[in-house]
Amino acid sequence: TLRAMLVSASDQLFALPIGQVERVVRIQPDQVHEVEGRAALALGGAPVPIATLSGVLGPPLRERSELTGAPALLLRAGQDELALVVDAVSDEREVVMRPLERRAHVPHVSGGALLPNGRVALVLVPRSLIEAGLNRELTLPHLVRPEEAEARGAHVLVVDDSITTRTLEQSVLEAAGYHVTAAVDGQDAWEKLQQEPVDLVVSDVEMPRMTGFDLCRRMRASKRFAEIPVVLVTGMESAEDRALGLEVGADAYILKSSFDQESLLETIRQLIG
Repeated sequence: TLRAMLVSASDQLFALPIGQVERVVRIQPDQVHEVEGRAALALGGAPVPIATLSGVLGPPLRERSELTGAPALLLRAGQDELALVVDAVSDEREVVMRPLERRAHVPHVSGGALLPNGRVALVLVPRSLIEAGLNRELTLPHLVRPEEAEARGAHVLVVDDSITTRTLEQSVLEAAGYHVTAAVDGQDAWEKLQQEPVDLVVSDVEMPRMTGFDLCRRMRASKRFAEIPVVLVTGMESAEDRALGLEVGADAYILKSSFDQESLLETIRQLIG
């Protein structure tokens, strides 16, 4: 188990190990200053650089444009400090952490925590957040780049039997502005396809009831779904598996061992914009 602080940003839930959270403050108007060209928080000692969690994790959909009144977590790793701005701090509790799949590597995330209400919080790595936040300049007063703030709005169906991977991919896509529906395996995905229009499918391969290969085959054999792009994200790395993925009609094949949220987003942009 892990003692963690639960926070939210861009409608996603995250958990941070409490040991590296020095304190939580609510930012007051006179505490924000510009130091060496970037926003910093003055709390009586040396100014602490400010970053938003939405901005650190990826292309922000709604990076906060107003700091006054926002909650900020003061994180420390060695001599480095960062004031990490979030949308809300909801709780502090013991959580059971599930690590990411062995082959998966996602920046700033070490695993997922299943909460009593059934939601999954992605467990973040404070040191990694600090390093990224210090390298990402937050300027005043314009905190949002307009081209990043526009939601794309396309509907993506995410299919994976791992709740951690499924939640992670859903968080990445929703933060980039996509509407996301999640399915627990190929059969669940096939049923959800019947229920509402989908612009693209992101699917694992090895799943119970129906694999990603079989889902892709069934979609390509259907007049209704034949033209929907399919991206397979899998740990199956052999040349034969890649060839089979293309043979069944997948538009892209991404290995979990080299998974990167930017590569996933770029692949989706190329397929549906």
